[in-house]
Amino acid sequence: MTTRDWRSEDANTACESPAPLALRRKLGFAVGDFGLNLYWQSINLFLLYFYTDVFKISAWWAGTIFFLASIWDGAADPLVAILADRTNSRFGSYRPYLLFGAIPLACAFVAAFSHPGFSGAALIVYALVMHIALRTAYTVLNIPYAALSARMPANVEDRTSMVGYRMQFAYLGALTVTFLLPVLVQKFGGDDTAVGYRTAAACIGALSVAVFLLCFFGTSEAKHSGTERSGLGTWRDLLQDARGFFHIARHSRVLLRVLAALALFSIALTFFHKNLVYLLKYEFARLDMLQYILPLCALANLIVIPLWVQVIHRYGKRAAWIAGSAVMIAGLFSLYLVPRDMFALAVLVLVVISAGSGAHAVCIWSLLPDVVDEHGRRFGRRDEAKVFGLWSFLQKVTVGASAMLLGVLLGEIGLVADAAQSDATLRGLRTIMCLLPILCLTASALVLFFLRMPTDPLYVRRASPIGARSK
Repeated sequence: MTTRDWRSEDANTACESPAPLALRRKLGFAVGDFGLNLYWQSINLFLLYFYTDVFKISAWWAGTIFFLASIWDGAADPLVAILADRTNSRFGSYRPYLLFGAIPLACAFVAAFSHPGFSGAALIVYALVMHIALRTAYTVLNIPYAALSARMPANVEDRTSMVGYRMQFAYLGALTVTFLLPVLVQKFGGDDTAVGYRTAAACIGALSVAVFLLCFFGTSEAKHSGTERSGLGTWRDLLQDARGFFHIARHSRVLLRVLAALALFSIALTFFHKNLVYLLKYEFARLDMLQYILPLCALANLIVIPLWVQVIHRYGKRAAWIAGSAVMIAGLFSLYLVPRDMFALAVLVLVVISAGSGAHAVCIWSLLPDVVDEHGRRFGRRDEAKVFGLWSFLQKVTVGASAMLLGVLLGEIGLVADAAQSDATLRGLRTIMCLLPILCLTASALVLFFLRMPTDPLYVRRASPIGARSK
């Protein structure tokens, strides 16, 4: 099959746009990310701290658990993507996972935040097994949900709008869990933090089940030619689907560039988010403000998402990504320099960093459907779940590797749980949290700087049917 460079595709005649998507369908889809972020933010912000300060596992082992679970999770992504693409039910290919995956995910979440009552090596094994179970259940629901965004009948404008709503619900979920989880831990746990975390996890899990049911009934799914196949099929079928991943990665330079930028951003966010609790506890001695600061940052994201959507509409996703990276870099460098006695200024800087990250959130989930569309135009098959599976695999491997590296670095700088930290340790903490993410964000912006997208408004305004090149 003859292939064409994405840049040579005429943006005005790429494909026939579907009819406008109803607002209730956009909101029905978007609410699912509220439920997913109840889990994702809990894993990113609280689980490493839960291991070190509740389970009393060393930072090295806590980071290793994150790494091993992420590798398992990443390896499961292609299998879940293949299964989702082959699912053929009266509910569609992807929607059934919202219905049947919600309760197992909630149960795994409660188990991951429950102390089994033993210690030592057995506790480490328990934490690893439960973390793997949580990541597996999350993947089984998350991959089909993400792929559904490319399967719903929506044009480019509707898709960006839908992603904007989705990110608002995502940050509303982050706002909810970052405020609710510490409050519930304090209310139900008191002096027994382990009991508090277990009860809080049960409450959050019940809320998420209700949200995923709303998402299931609120979404629709268009049929495509690849949905006739059902089940895992024979080993030959599985091998053919596995080759599909390599085909997508090999023949889509745009996808590889997008994935590289996304992976660098994930590394930056991992170093920043997982250190935030330690910064508040040991640098500023204001861990009591955690239940207010995290929701405040999520609220900042919630407010700026419509602004970033407008930037994308006017200037494109590449420009929004670079602008968001610049805002985050300025904030991270400021946070590195904020004196210990200027806590209010540090909070303000954290809000600015969060506002900048909103651009990346919108760009990620609107760039990937564009890649799916391009793949469909070039090769005659869309493979939504495989594209999102590749991204999910890469994200989880990079996050897991970053968490493991973070555990090593925290050990190297001498961080000791529930103890006063030395000045050298605190300087190291700021370096890991601020300067390393700056390097990653700069690299991600450079990766996308030369990328020209057919959906980029600046490119479309310069393009013309007569002047478009082909080869």
